[in-house]
Amino acid sequence: MQQGMAKRQARDAVEAEFVRTEQEEEERAVQEWRRAIREGRQPPAARVSAVEAVQEEERAHMLAGLEALGAQMEAVAAEAEVEARAERGSVGR
Repeated sequence: MQQGMAKRQARDAVEAEFVRTEQEEEERAVQEWRRAIREGRQPPAARVSAVEAVQEEERAHMLAGLEALGAQMEAVAAEAEVEARAERGSVGR
């Protein structure tokens, strides 16, 4: 039982550190954005969180997979059309 509790506490500590780090990074980004505005500079681009970066990567992979699937379906349809034409040509003779 104690070992399970230690694992849970360790996991909670890691999650808390992750949240704290994310909050600190967000605060630094906001400060830099405000400083740029005060100085009349172009503000930096919006910061992308680690979660958003992973989501964008997953989205890109899913789109690539869907494109490949679409191309494969088009090839199968074209092959079926060729076979159908060949079948119609041999039946008419």
